[in-house]
Amino acid sequence: MRPHRVGWLLAACMMFGAPVAPVKAAQPAYLTSVLKVRQLHPNMYVIEGPANGEGPNPNMIIYATGHGVVVVDPWFAIDYLHVLAAIRSVTSEPVRYVVNTHFHEDHSGANAEWPADVMIIAQDNSRKHMLEQAMPGPPNITFSDELTLHLGEKTVRLRYLGPGHTDGDIAVYFPEWKTVCLGDMMAGTKGVTNPVVGYASGGTLAGWPRALDKALAFDVAEVVPGHGAITGRDGLVAHRDKVAAIGDSLRAWDRAKKSAAEIHDLLISTYGFKPINLASLDGLVTEFR
Repeated sequence: MRPHRVGWLLAACMMFGAPVAPVKAAQPAYLTSVLKVRQLHPNMYVIEGPANGEGPNPNMIIYATGHGVVVVDPWFAIDYLHVLAAIRSVTSEPVRYVVNTHFHEDHSGANAEWPADVMIIAQDNSRKHMLEQAMPGPPNITFSDELTLHLGEKTVRLRYLGPGHTDGDIAVYFPEWKTVCLGDMMAGTKGVTNPVVGYASGGTLAGWPRALDKALAFDVAEVVPGHGAITGRDGLVAHRDKVAAIGDSLRAWDRAKKSAAEIHDLLISTYGFKPINLASLDGLVTEFR
């Protein structure tokens, strides 16, 4: 999960509490051609994050209900016109709802670009963080625990998972296809999923497995992670168990009096942590101390 340089800097600043200065982004390379839309089901499509999670953007879901389109995680503001063209290439239905799985800019940056009649939805805490950080396009519909959208005969269920990546992470579940979108509660590159904990925005590793259990309570057949390859229920269970194992290891390393430098190296050698996962090392060490 590595956004383009500008996007990554902004996302990292938001995640770890650093001030954000205005930056003018150059057009990223992936916008020099038409975005590829992959059909998952007759009325559901995904615009996959470039390079299997190594590119700048998350997986975006397009769900055409016959009564309007639901979009999950609309990318950055710079992407809006390209995303809109991609949606128009598969459906003429108007976009009615845009859902943010959490507040980080790669998942919410285009919020303000949508017409005023498009409803932006996120969990209460995501709106709070966007307002605190003066981010454009804070959601105009929020919820605390659960929210169901009804569009004709189709439904979309939104569930607050509890703290994990941030304190506003949600699952977006599509009962028609037993598909769940998890945002960055599950994210990785090339088959390796590891947690990225935003402690400055209420994230926690200790609570992460319990949060994923709430997603697994759905009748899940297909899992769309925030970044990386789409998988099934077994892939989500494996990710949940891996996160729990990381927590167990951190507790064991604390009991063994391992230093932060030793824990850094063990997270790489044991779990394949990348720099973005290690950015929260101080928080991980403190949480399990």
